[in-house]
Amino acid sequence: MSEQPSESTTNSAEGLTSLLSRGTSSVTGSERSGQSQPSSGTIALVSQRTAALIPPILALPQVIPDLREGPGSASRRPNPLRIVFGALLFVTWGILTAVWVSSTVYLVAHGHPMAAVTAFGAVALLVVLGAMEGLEVSVIDRWQKIWPGRPTHYLARWLAARQLFVASIVTAATLLANLNVLIIPWTSVKITDALTLGVFDLAWTTFTVLWFAQIMPKHLGAMNPDRYLDRLLRSCFPVVELVRKVGVSQPGEWIAYVLEYWFAWPAQSKDELQKMMSKHSMAGIWRELREDVEELESKS
Repeated sequence: MSEQPSESTTNSAEGLTSLLSRGTSSVTGSERSGQSQPSSGTIALVSQRTAALIPPILALPQVIPDLREGPGSASRRPNPLRIVFGALLFVTWGILTAVWVSSTVYLVAHGHPMAAVTAFGAVALLVVLGAMEGLEVSVIDRWQKIWPGRPTHYLARWLAARQLFVASIVTAATLLANLNVLIIPWTSVKITDALTLGVFDLAWTTFTVLWFAQIMPKHLGAMNPDRYLDRLLRSCFPVVELVRKVGVSQPGEWIAYVLEYWFAWPAQSKDELQKMMSKHSMAGIWRELREDVEELESKS
């Protein structure tokens, strides 16, 4: 017994038949006058036979499952390509880290002790950057508890002052992590080419900052803002507060005002802002990185 074509395949075949019919109807008038229009029975027969010839994988609903399954149905589904590519990047970072450490040890062993100092300084700065990044998410989520009765512009200026640490630490860490020679572990390979050294510094610093000083601390701050603030509130807040009071971020605010004027960048009305206001906080969005966050929230 022959297998009947699926409904999705039949729909695709009907669409193809309709497309062919429209293409056929676009011929010249002389050609149309000498031919008769196909009957509905003929179209149905062509549609059924075409459905049997089209592989089911070409069916439209199977090509775009996200549109068929509804919102959020595929968001928690693991993507094998994403997992493999992420694992490959992490392995690559591990190899680069081994090269960075071995190169630092080589320089220290050959009479350059400052290589150890700069390497330690780079790692220490990245730890501070991570603390500041997680602090941003925690403060935004709990700012009304930290500063009860304060207006929103107080939080905005505090966040602007915090950006100084992001800009300065990333720049300083990149300079400190720079090496003038690369040593491949357990080999006699020594690389001093400027282009290769630059690409190495860019790749290693980018991945280290992104994973360990950006995503990881932001996620930790989002999962438990109160605990994060309890650990870092006393140590990090005074430094950021000092930067805010000194006015390091003030020129950036002036530049923003000037560009708003030049580009005629009007502020949105309160009604428009209310319509666009998201019901999710920044911490709530960062918590969604965990696939089991809904289960954790239900247990707590």
